Amino acid sequence: MIEPGVNYKFIAESFIQAKKDSSIKGVGLEGASRTGKTFDICIFICQYINTYRDKLIVIGRDKLTVLKNTNYETLKKVWRMFDYPMAVFNKVASDININGNTIKFIGVNDDIEKAGGLESDLLWLNEAFSVVKEAKDQLEQRCTGFFIYDYNPKAIEHHIYDLEKRSDYKLLKTVIFDNPHAPENPVQKILSYAHPDTNDWHLIKDKPEFIKRFKNKEEWLAFKNKNVELKTANDYLWQVYGLGLRAVGDDIVFSDGFNIYSGEVEDYDWKAYWGDFGFKNDPTSFGCMIKKGKALYLKEHIYETGLTNPDIAEKIHAKGCNDEMSFWDKAEEKSVYELNALGVQAYAPAKTHIAWGIQKLEQFELYIHEDSHNTQKEFSTYRYLGMLKAILKEIH
Repeated sequence: MIEPGVNYKFIAESFIQAKKDSSIKGVGLEGASRTGKTFDICIFICQYINTYRDKLIVIGRDKLTVLKNTNYETLKKVWRMFDYPMAVFNKVASDININGNTIKFIGVNDDIEKAGGLESDLLWLNEAFSVVKEAKDQLEQRCTGFFIYDYNPKAIEHHIYDLEKRSDYKLLKTVIFDNPHAPENPVQKILSYAHPDTNDWHLIKDKPEFIKRFKNKEEWLAFKNKNVELKTANDYLWQVYGLGLRAVGDDIVFSDGFNIYSGEVEDYDWKAYWGDFGFKNDPTSFGCMIKKGKALYLKEHIYETGLTNPDIAEKIHAKGCNDEMSFWDKAEEKSVYELNALGVQAYAPAKTHIAWGIQKLEQFELYIHEDSHNTQKEFSTYRYLGMLKAILKEIH
């Protein structure tokens, strides 16, 4: 017997509402690990396929290879539980035809342009946190029916959170204790992260699955203190994977935030430029960092995908920054060499030690220019800001 969880009930109710008055276009499942998000979505898809005909269902995540080993297998398992014919499943194929409907499995980040051009009647993006925004927007734009996104909230800032501002989008947040059918071993692992510094009692005290395991607040605190003794407690991992909260990890630099500045910085100590190579999935970024006393000022000049090295050099020349020393990732030494050949003073510094870099960065107060929107957003999720640390090591 299949017992749908809270995620399924939320999806089904939202879908019914969408069919009635079109006020809802899609839903998000934001929550802890092992809350049954994938399983419940697969139940909904199986029922959808058995109800409708001539529909195109697109199921995607960042990489197709990962999708085939995860969602594909879960859908297959749920399909079998419904006693539906299994002959349609072929792990080699990316398309499955069932009851006159087609399920198309895609690795969105594998080919953003191709993925973004797909139309669908039902769209599911698994681990949507890792899907490139441009492709997600295009897929949603071409979805004529209903969309479902699920993810663990692994950062404070992310473009997927912007959906909450929309009236046609509904969001469900879950904690690990919302799923009575979660496998015990993974649950025990996640519970081992529970940290006594986390203020979580109000989130879990009324959950039936929590009450089955812990009698009261004192017992729960004793359990968390034991995790500290065993050195398994991790505040960030518990917040994200146990409580489904938007959290900042211990390795996030400038976790206390940054200031916004406008205009130009004058009478500074020094100015340097950073560069980070990207192409299809990740943007190429280029900007300046200015030190003035105990403050660092950042301003982006380039933030684009699809740029070749000649494109980058041309844009840097247009900005008039080609004669200034710029620091780039040592892992891309060949590209750094090519930029130099194209008239850009590019340099690949040696990697610096992480602890040294954080210690140095935290000595400064950070300012980001008001027009540098991408840099502002990156700083909430961007871990161990390698280029900036390297610049400080070279210059400071």
